[in-house]
Amino acid sequence: MKKYSAFLICSMMSLAACQQNGSQGIRVVDSIHYDTSSGEQYLPEGFIEYDSVRFSDGSYVTYRMQEAPMNSLTEFVDAEGRTIATLSQASECEPQVIIYRYRSDGQLAGLLYFDEPVELQGGMQENYRDWFGEEAGKDFYEAFRLRIETMDYDHPDSVLYHSVSLSYDDEGKVRKATDTRTGRTIEAPDGYWLDAEVTPAAYFWMSDLRGGRYFFKVCVCPEEPWPAEYTLMRYADFIPAQEETYKDGVLTKVVMYPSTKDGDMYQEMRTRESRDGQTIYRRTYCHQPDTLKRIWHEGRLVREQTISPYGTILEQTDYEYALPSSIVRVTREKLDYASRQMKRVGEYTTTLEEIGTEDDEMRPMKDDIDWGNVYE
Repeated sequence: MKKYSAFLICSMMSLAACQQNGSQGIRVVDSIHYDTSSGEQYLPEGFIEYDSVRFSDGSYVTYRMQEAPMNSLTEFVDAEGRTIATLSQASECEPQVIIYRYRSDGQLAGLLYFDEPVELQGGMQENYRDWFGEEAGKDFYEAFRLRIETMDYDHPDSVLYHSVSLSYDDEGKVRKATDTRTGRTIEAPDGYWLDAEVTPAAYFWMSDLRGGRYFFKVCVCPEEPWPAEYTLMRYADFIPAQEETYKDGVLTKVVMYPSTKDGDMYQEMRTRESRDGQTIYRRTYCHQPDTLKRIWHEGRLVREQTISPYGTILEQTDYEYALPSSIVRVTREKLDYASRQMKRVGEYTTTLEEIGTEDDEMRPMKDDIDWGNVYE
């Protein structure tokens, strides 16, 4: 956590000098601090430090540091209850700093990210000092709160920041999202609009490597009334994440795109169809020629097959139930290429819990540690 402390101190020194006439009235009016040596009984369970600061305009900031992993979050909230800045960190990663901008109607207008390295080391430190100034006349919380008000969001220093902007139509719906750093855009086609939001990582407080982060998520949604057949396209930080196809309100196809963080992940497609009282799910992967077919009946997995591109069954697993017992008998067979017959290769027992539920069949992100951190 020494890295994060250094970041806070440097930010305090540079941000404090940026007081302009419109924001000088904002000041700290009340504050509390708890840690393990003072006020431990008031700390949320599992946390070792907590700050709460209230400002004269009705806004406030809270700071929390967890014990294990030592992830932390500083969140500034305006008088309307909207998050206006987050400074977050997984204990083994660089801090993430975001300032949130809103339209007059309260909807999200855009985001301003502090570019890495946000610890202000080396030459980057001098850049930030030149931009912000070097006086430190306020404590960190007040200095940062003032800076939120005085930033020139229309002309941010592209060396220090990058921004995400949202374009709205006359009906107040998002039509386009733009990332100034990469030039990437997401634009709604005719008959669709963009549902944009910022959410914390699923592992925010649980992982010292994948936690402590916020994601900008966009879903390309159809206009209401929704047609009988439509597609939802999901993005996270402008990276394609998942494409979902619905027919008559039923999810029939999912395509999960690989995350850029894990080179071992590949594009995966899952489909669903109903036939003769059974529900058949198929999984295909862009790097594998075979198809995994899983058959469910009345909420129970009854058969699993690995099928070649030519339709040959290569492996088959059957599941036999003896309800209400949770024990399931499993029989595995494989194709014997010499005789071209299926031969039993194993038999064992498992449990209902280990098999899982049918609801998970169309949730590939549940099995991907990166996308699961964003959407699950």
